[in-house]
Amino acid sequence: MSESVQMYLVTIARLRQGDQPVPLSLLAEALAVSPVSVNEMCRKLQDQGLLIYTPYKGVVLTNKGETRACYILRRHRLWEVFLFDKLGIAFDQAHDIACQLEHATPNELADQLDLYLNYPPVNPLGEPIPRCDVQPPAAPTVALA
Repeated sequence: MSESVQMYLVTIARLRQGDQPVPLSLLAEALAVSPVSVNEMCRKLQDQGLLIYTPYKGVVLTNKGETRACYILRRHRLWEVFLFDKLGIAFDQAHDIACQLEHATPNELADQLDLYLNYPPVNPLGEPIPRCDVQPPAAPTVALA
């Protein structure tokens, strides 16, 4: 999946208000692209089954689009935690680097990063790290004698 497609999915996920469609004008503004470009891309993403586009109303993610956006956002926020907490990089810079890394990180690496960071629930700004369908292992139980 191209970086451009990933950015559309994550941006739609961030802009949505409940189950209301995200207007294309708002999406174009957030992505800093022309409304015509947004319209064309949204039609392509609808053809791929990632969103539903309703003319004059906007777009909503399908379950497939939701899942993809979830994993991208998860990778992004895990990288923010790692860069900020473990490497001591200022949050603004960590965020910018995470934006680059989220597109190049396979889910298997994100799982290992999650484990290494001990399954953080939130990023440094307190925003939740989505679990998607990934569940941390249950804490071991200790038998009391």
